[in-house]
Amino acid sequence: MKGKTPANPTAKARARIIVFAVLFAIVCSAWAWLIGDLGNLQDRLAARESEAVLQDITEPAQIDEALRQHPQNKLLQIMAAALKAARRHFCRAMSPS
Repeated sequence: MKGKTPANPTAKARARIIVFAVLFAIVCSAWAWLIGDLGNLQDRLAARESEAVLQDITEPAQIDEALRQHPQNKLLQIMAAALKAARRHFCRAMSPS
């Protein structure tokens, strides 16, 4: 009977390196996907916050107050700028020339 020869140690080492490289690539891909998805998550959270803040606003003066409470809210910044421009335009239109 022929005896089994032990497996080549370099072949085992290569197999381990390949398995490690594949697992490493999978983990890196999952991590990159998660990081990319965090930007979308922040956008969705900002949109929900804007929606919640705007639901309570019934008068133009409340936009300024909401902006003081949420100074980083881009939608409120845009609305406050538009309101300011509208007020300036209205004041010019109403002033005697």
